[in-house]
Amino acid sequence: MSILSSSAQAVQVISRQHSTIGPTSTTATCTAFTKLPLEVIAPLLLYVELRDILNIRQTCKHLFAQTKNHKAWIRIAKSLIKDKGVVWPSWAFPLTAIPASTIEDLVVRTTRLSSLMNTHDWEIEERKSFEAVIQRPWDSPIWLDLVRGRWLLLQSVEFTVELWDLDAAEYYQPIATYVGLKGVINGAVHVEGTNGLEITLSTTPFAVYKFAPDLPYRSEVRAVEPTLTLFNSFQGYSSVKARRGQLLAFAESGGDRLRACIMDETTRSNVELSFGSEVMKWQAVLVTPQADLRDPTQRGYKIDNVSALGFGIEPIYGIRTGENGYRSAMLCYGRLSLHYGRPWEVPDNGEHYVAEAMEQDIDTSHTLVSWEIPDFEVDLPRPGCVAIDEAVGICIAAMGSGRIWIADAVPRVKPKRVDVAPLPNKTALPDPRWPELPPSYYWDNFYSGPQPLSKSDPIIDEIAPGWSTAVDHYWPWRNNPKAYGGILWFVENVMGLPGPATSLLFSTNALFESKRDILGLHEYVDIGGKIFWVLTNDDLVEVRSTIDGTTIDDVIAIKQKRQSRAITVEEELISDYMPIHQHLTWYSLFTHSRET
Repeated sequence: MSILSSSAQAVQVISRQHSTIGPTSTTATCTAFTKLPLEVIAPLLLYVELRDILNIRQTCKHLFAQTKNHKAWIRIAKSLIKDKGVVWPSWAFPLTAIPASTIEDLVVRTTRLSSLMNTHDWEIEERKSFEAVIQRPWDSPIWLDLVRGRWLLLQSVEFTVELWDLDAAEYYQPIATYVGLKGVINGAVHVEGTNGLEITLSTTPFAVYKFAPDLPYRSEVRAVEPTLTLFNSFQGYSSVKARRGQLLAFAESGGDRLRACIMDETTRSNVELSFGSEVMKWQAVLVTPQADLRDPTQRGYKIDNVSALGFGIEPIYGIRTGENGYRSAMLCYGRLSLHYGRPWEVPDNGEHYVAEAMEQDIDTSHTLVSWEIPDFEVDLPRPGCVAIDEAVGICIAAMGSGRIWIADAVPRVKPKRVDVAPLPNKTALPDPRWPELPPSYYWDNFYSGPQPLSKSDPIIDEIAPGWSTAVDHYWPWRNNPKAYGGILWFVENVMGLPGPATSLLFSTNALFESKRDILGLHEYVDIGGKIFWVLTNDDLVEVRSTIDGTTIDDVIAIKQKRQSRAITVEEELISDYMPIHQHLTWYSLFTHSRET
């Protein structure tokens, strides 16, 4: 009998605090079986259910100790990893370095999650409550990450980094903090080495920080609390992506957000990589077959692409894939969900599955568990603030209210008490990295001057019929570098390009037309010296680049009919539609609610 067939009841029992489980009788009579050495008992444990291990554990002190033995759980874990292919975290290797209590916890969780996946009948398990919540100040969370399935790294709007222990009984304050960071964290890499855990963080001002905290594993108890002590930092690199040995991969370097490189930490030399902006048109979570295509129940489907690519049924605020690529967490308006890479149907020509799925508009992943976020009508998620440990089954999401929701796909028998204070009657910032909110947007009220305009009024700086360069007069917030929804926000978040950015020329039709008649605002924008054409309305965005070397004077000459050559490129340039959907959701919920 395999331990994979253990019942839900057994899993629930074993997931309690292991230190509370002990033999029911301290005077139990030893039998011949209980006198067997570990070398004999440990192999037998591979063929019994988890509940049977617990039953054996309750009989006497000898068997209690034997079923807690490190070598016994190493044997069980090796069997699961090799024979059952469970998703095992990289931080839990080598097994000889992991405490027995942690291995036992992971055995329970990985087998339970595998069982849920393999028996999933396609219906979403919807939950109304979370495992726990951490309450932080209003508008404060801007970044988070999960380490070893237990430790939460959280950055606040003051750039302070906090370390929280999710194994703690209560969440009153962080275990440790670090206040020396500059800028918003935009990349994190955790590496388990011979000297322990090393965490590398990168920030937007091209700075890198390295920590080596001595963090206990899940279910492990130590007398000394960990600290966040910086042991190294350097400048010139940002958006750290990966590490192999002494090599670190960055998506940005040398002050250039489009200059990717691989850096050698020993010599500080680097090799520059070349890539361009990515063109995307769909929104989906795609999976790629990794194993036998004829058996869709196998765990052989990796999540291949988790970018929100446009036109989703609801706004997505963040997607995070597990390190092995088999599960992902998705933070949407109103819910947090755990997904896994299992296709709806595997066609005969499986190697073309992803392409066919996109053509047929098939949802190519499955939602295993979904948690409804309380007060989602007024409390919006923080963009990008989502984390997952796919092996443990824990997902985390941060909200504008400061609530940090902790979801567990393998919940405790007795969940932590979740007490949340009522939300105050105020609006959270949609994204604290862009703290200034315009009073209105052009599709609602483009020109907010003291007097309404009529078509007989003269247009300031009109260079040609229907075109003006007076962006700052009619649309004063558009070029504000801190404005949520401004042109720099649009360029960096939607187009995926670095600034600076300035709107130089716009179509004047929106100055006079009513909201329902506006067909869209046309702009010409300078992004780092290159001119782009942008079309925006309340449900559509389109961007095209101009031919290299085109200047704003060339554009004006065409509008004045002094030139007639084509200057725009046909290929559309949109990197990510998620911020557009997030912006429209915030606009709909809060702008109109204030007006009413």
